Amino acid sequence: MKNNIAVLGPKDTFADLAAQEFLKNHPQIDATISYYKPIRKVFEDLAAGNSQIAIVPIENTLAGPVEATQNGLRDFPVEKTDEITLSIQHSFFSKVEPSKIKKIYVHNMAENQCLKFLSKFPDAEIIYADSNIDSFEKMNKDDDCAAVVPSHIFEENKNNYEYSVQNITDSPDNSTRFLVLRNRKN
Repeated sequence: MKNNIAVLGPKDTFADLAAQEFLKNHPQIDATISYYKPIRKVFEDLAAGNSQIAIVPIENTLAGPVEATQNGLRDFPVEKTDEITLSIQHSFFSKVEPSKIKKIYVHNMAENQCLKFLSKFPDAEIIYADSNIDSFEKMNKDDDCAAVVPSHIFEENKNNYEYSVQNITDSPDNSTRFLVLRNRKN
């Protein structure tokens, strides 16, 4: 039987990378990845039985606990079956030179992991996005703006922007721990 893995989407989020790492480490599991946002929808999908596995971020070394996951663990009948820890680095893309940046799209957890770099833009408006990939997509639809993005998309995109900086995270040892969950009722 084919399994479904629910993760925070869209594709290419760190949760997606954690799900791909899980599948690589468990080749016997035949599964497809389904993307949901916000994190609560991941829990709802698992609790409804639409997915057999969910992978959610629980804590980051720089930004601390993921509140939405902690709430989901309290509110839904799930159990932890495994953990995955990923090294997390962020990069920065801007459509304009640094002095002209008016807005910065960022996921709130990413903001807390890149405070030193973001302090270079005290006059820029911070606009929160549902995920790092959403930050990237919103920036691409706007002018005079920038975005904090996952570093794994840096190389393929760095030449498309006026200003780009790789690895802006406050610590090179930054990581996020993800939980692999199953429905406790099954």
